[in-house]
Amino acid sequence: MNKVFYFKPLLLLGCLASLLFVTACVDQDFDFPPEPVLGEAFENTVTIADLIATYHKPNTNPTQITDQVAISGIVIADDQSGNYFKEIVIQDQTGGIEIQLNATGLSNDFPVGRRVYINCQNLYIGDFAGVVQLGGSYDAVADRINRIDEVLINQIVVKGAIEGEPEPKLVTIEQLGAEKY
Repeated sequence: MNKVFYFKPLLLLGCLASLLFVTACVDQDFDFPPEPVLGEAFENTVTIADLIATYHKPNTNPTQITDQVAISGIVIADDQSGNYFKEIVIQDQTGGIEIQLNATGLSNDFPVGRRVYINCQNLYIGDFAGVVQLGGSYDAVADRINRIDEVLINQIVVKGAIEGEPEPKLVTIEQLGAEKY
């Protein structure tokens, strides 16, 4: 019986020592995540309105952009609200365009208010229900623009600084057909 009595305090002392050893090795100085590397404007950057006027042909098949051209704009819609899926909408002072991206959780990388730069070379421009879109390829069978592949997104869409949400322009129903927004 004496052997059992001496064994319990030694076991308790061993557990306490191992607990102290484990907690002493924990690094309490945590690293912060790295700051994002923000992109710069591509050369040959044009306005969204110029891109649409030059390459988009309404009521035809989507057109591939073969020239070295880029656009820049502020994200005004992403997938966080649930109204958009695998796409973002950007605008500049001249207009807006929908960007088809084959990824989810886009609001993490491209939140509303972030400036983005898009290299449009080899992308396709077309429209769906009157909304002009940019995408990665064209599916002639389904007659639609496919999304930009996830592995290519960071090469084509470059993140800029978060500049803040743009102010909406209030219009009446009568004004909707009078001007182009």
